Amino acid sequence: MGAPNFFKTNAKEYYVLDARTFWKDDEQLDHYEEGCEVYDDTEDEIEFIQEGAISNGSKNGYYNRWQLPDENKYRGRDSVALLQKVVNLPLSPCCGMDITIEIQYNCGRYVAGCLDWSVRACDENGCSFDGEYSPEDLDELVADALGYVDWREESWNRGIIKMQEKNITAKVREAMEAAYQEADDFCRQNCTGVYGLAYLFSNGEAGYHKIA
Repeated sequence: MGAPNFFKTNAKEYYVLDARTFWKDDEQLDHYEEGCEVYDDTEDEIEFIQEGAISNGSKNGYYNRWQLPDENKYRGRDSVALLQKVVNLPLSPCCGMDITIEIQYNCGRYVAGCLDWSVRACDENGCSFDGEYSPEDLDELVADALGYVDWREESWNRGIIKMQEKNITAKVREAMEAAYQEADDFCRQNCTGVYGLAYLFSNGEAGYHKIA
């Protein structure tokens, strides 16, 4: 049985990061040839991406800037978190939520790898909701946010909370959709090639075609 080389969770395409170079007789080749030497600079490329993102942002404060995750935490056997950015979203006078964009590198099963992303949301008090919300989970997050405001907000009465539901819903959706787009744009801009799935056979074998 075969298996696809690349995997992704939320990225719109396969944002491949391939930092291999191929050399033969002291000359760099455009692609792999039998007998050539292969040098893999993936770690250096990842460090370059991290340093570039951090240096381009504001160095002050916790919010709205790219940061290194704690100890480059591993998300699984073949996936590692590279960067994160936290955005605070006020929901009401006493309630807010933090949105965390995380950029990941998924190792390829055979060669190279691809950039991927996830978005986590939690109430800023850490007592009501906390988890990853994919684009398919937006309705669930909206319900969690509304339930949190209904339970926690002290300066609004029930009537005002009910009147503000549409505004809170729109605010949450807009902020999350912006986070999804920012994450996907980051992966696209920092990969070495954008690929789509060309075929996937029943035995697990997959092929890819380059988009950009």
